[in-house]
Order: sequence, then structure tokens, then C-alpha cells
Amino acid sequence: MDDVLKLMAKYPNRVPILITCKGARLDAELKKRKYLVPCSMMVSEFMLKLHACLPPRKSRALFLYTAHNSALLCGTQTIGALYNHNNEVLNLVLCEENTFGMA
Repeated sequence: MDDVLKLMAKYPNRVPILITCKGARLDAELKKRKYLVPCSMMVSEFMLKLHACLPPRKSRALFLYTAHNSALLCGTQTIGALYNHNNEVLNLVLCEENTFGMA
């Protein structure tokens, strides 16, 4: 946690995010789990970054949830609005669903 405090002191306008994946395939495909993003970035922009880190698949739909209450995130909400400074790190859960019945 000392590393997080150092990051927050060095980059005060950024939010540290820790991603947890649900599903074995998604867990193996996502290599980067820690992100430092601007407070003004919207959730939908962050989702685009996550999509870019994963191999493309037509049938993939990704969803982000908060780890503490499992609430689905609104794409127009900013990361800064989600961030609770008491927790030091924003914990998010990434979930994958297949669309159109494809595997």
C-alpha cells in the first residue's frame, strides 16, 4: 500500500485501478491488471482500453462491476466519480459474456 500512496503523491489527478477477472479464459487473456488512469476518463473509455488489451472476438461482450457492491458501471460516469479515496485503490471486476449464442 505504500506504493499506492507514493503513486497518489506523484500523480494526484490519476486513479489507481486493480482489475479482477471472472472466468478462466478472460483471466488468462488479460495480462495487465493494474492501471493508473486520469480522473476525468469515462468508464466507456477505460472499457475501450481493456478491449484493446484482449484478443478480438466477435462474440465477446465485456462488463465492469465494482468489487465492493457488484454494481454494473455506467459508461458515462467518470473514473474520478467512482473512486473512494479511503480505499486507496479502485477495485473493479471484469466479466465476459458470449453474445448471439456463440462460444
